[in-house]
Amino acid sequence: MEYDLENNRKIAQSIATSPWNGRHWLIFFTVSVSFLMWGVALSIAPLITTWYFVPAYAYYPIIGAAPAGLLTGNFVMGIISDKTGRKRSYLVTMFMTVAGLAGIGFSYNYIALIAFVFIAEFGLGGDETVSLSLMSEYFPSRYRGAAIVESSNMANIGITLMAGIFLLLSGSIFVQKTALVCIAMIGGSVSLLARYRMRALTANRNIYI
Repeated sequence: MEYDLENNRKIAQSIATSPWNGRHWLIFFTVSVSFLMWGVALSIAPLITTWYFVPAYAYYPIIGAAPAGLLTGNFVMGIISDKTGRKRSYLVTMFMTVAGLAGIGFSYNYIALIAFVFIAEFGLGGDETVSLSLMSEYFPSRYRGAAIVESSNMANIGITLMAGIFLLLSGSIFVQKTALVCIAMIGGSVSLLARYRMRALTANRNIYI
């Protein structure tokens, strides 16, 4: 298909000047939940080093698995989303995040924790790439900055939530694990439903993702 530069300019201009509508709310909500889950994943690696079955020599590998997974996800899923499309990868990345966080909740082995921390962060690394692209490319210019800042601040809420859970429930690893799994399942389910809805809503419209 021949690249139509003028038509793409018109589409970009239409998006930049469009009013805030239901599709923008849906994208904003979806991205906000993504960043909330990111905050949970960002905070979980150092928190789980307090669990009794984690030896001291595993602290650094567990904490190091988080940035390693995030950067790898940024790179790999960025390439994959460019080749296969954002809609498909935007569903896959959240599945990986939920699997990683749930795996942490069910694991009682520090090697498994390292692997699941990496998986959770890998998914969110890919998620970050698509989320920021959506916000920067498909939001009206006059709302774009505020939307990016407000949605990304949900990561701080996720971090605060997990820190509060581990502080208030410090006497029971089982309860901490149960809370983590519940957050992963609820947050992931809400996010996946919103993403599926967003995918269906934009399938035959003027906003393509």
